[in-house]
Parts: sequence; C-alpha cells; structure tokens
Amino acid sequence: MLLYPNKDKLSKNKKDCYLIICFCADWCSTCRKYRKELSILSDKFKLHMFYWIDIEDNYEFIGNEDIINFPTLLVQISKKTVFYGNISSNIDHLNMIIKTINNNKDIKTKLPNIWEMLEAS
Repeated sequence: MLLYPNKDKLSKNKKDCYLIICFCADWCSTCRKYRKELSILSDKFKLHMFYWIDIEDNYEFIGNEDIINFPTLLVQISKKTVFYGNISSNIDHLNMIIKTINNNKDIKTKLPNIWEMLEAS
C-alpha cells in the first residue's frame, strides 16, 4: 500500500522493515505514472513501508536537500540511509534495488530525520 505523510503514520518497531520514499511532484507526468507503478510494487513488498512525498506539498521533508530529478528515492533501514538518489522511472529498477540492497551502507544526506517525522505525523 502506498502511504502519504500527514495521513499515514509510520509503524514503529516493524522488524526488517525498509522505509522507501519516493520524492516527486504532482505536476510531473513521469511522477504520476511512476506513482501507479510504485503502488503496485508496494503491494508485492508488504513488509516494507512505501511513502509518496510530493516535494511541493510536503517541502519540510526535504529540508536543505536539492531534488532536481524525478523520481528521487530514499531507502532507509532502521533509520540508516542505504540508498538515496534519482533513478530510472522503470519500476523494475527499484524492484532490483530492494532485492539487492546493502544494509551495511550509511549514506549521509542533507535530508531531515524523515523516519522521526513520519512517526510523529
């Protein structure tokens, strides 16, 4: 199920859960198409939490980060960023990332603590 900030609270203590966030904009036709495919993919990975964040409606979630290409994806495991960047709009690319993620990474970004923001929303 595709979730939205300020509507769907992040489930706490969900073991082995990936937080997968897609930063996009509703005015972007590529984003609108990607949202449909992301929703379908989220139904295949029910253990993980998929959020759709429109950067214009929810700008507080990007802080000082400059998102210039869509879709831009963030994947966190236990509040640790293991993937961050823009990717191809082919949903198979994200599917591959989820299946092969290296959870030993800890990528630094300028993003605020999104995990805590979603827990509080």
